[in-house]
Amino acid sequence: RLAGAIAEFEHAWDAIAATETWGFLAGLAEWAANGAALLGDPAATAPLADRWEAVPRSAHTRMLRTHGGRLLAARAAAAGDEDAAADAFADALAAARSLGRAGQLAPVLTDYGAWLVGCGRAEEAGPLLDEAREMFERMGARRWLEHIDAVRAPRAVSA
Repeated sequence: RLAGAIAEFEHAWDAIAATETWGFLAGLAEWAANGAALLGDPAATAPLADRWEAVPRSAHTRMLRTHGGRLLAARAAAAGDEDAAADAFADALAAARSLGRAGQLAPVLTDYGAWLVGCGRAEEAGPLLDEAREMFERMGARRWLEHIDAVRAPRAVSA
């Protein structure tokens, strides 16, 4: 079902872009990135990352940069381009922090942390995932909390 949803997001993206009402793209990118992350396939958003690159720089709000950065990071991660993924996550994280909204920041922290875990960098991911967990706990976002638990690297237990 995710592939069908992404196809619908592509159609919606094209319609919104045609009217140049760029603000609506932030919500679309957020829904797509959140859905793909929670369904375990962030790379599914690659077609939207391609479209994100066509958004004029003058239209890049912090909200658009937050979720557009998530799309770019997911595409780069899927391609194995760690440098591009790290840069996109850093940009998304900076934009999300500047918004000052936990609901926008926590998913970026989770995506970034999940990617770091996948790269074998669980120690670096820990603080990001801990920060996201704290925010999601305050929100009562059970599904996100389950997602964080699922992406965490197994922790060694000392004897």
